[in-house]
Amino acid sequence: MRMETDIPTYELLVKCLSELNPDIEVELIETDPALKNLGFVKEVPCTIEIKATDEQILEIEEMALDFEIEYLTDLDDAGVTAQQRRESEKNYKRYGWLNGFFDEAED
Repeated sequence: MRMETDIPTYELLVKCLSELNPDIEVELIETDPALKNLGFVKEVPCTIEIKATDEQILEIEEMALDFEIEYLTDLDDAGVTAQQRRESEKNYKRYGWLNGFFDEAED
């Protein structure tokens, strides 16, 4: 699947996906640094290709949603330790953005 994004998002996506599912590849297809150099955009835009099955994408989105649910649940649970809260917050902040990220992709 192809997507339009920017270089910082591409780099974060590669890092996060390699941690969650190393079988998923993300390839940088094209960049346009001139748009940033001319001041039209804040970050260099790019086109990427995500080489993953629908099942792999669904699994990543479910994991991201689970991180969000765990974090929000831990906030309200008095029995959760501070360490558990920090860990669930770290996972949510690191991976939570992946839930819904792939909705903009072209197949």
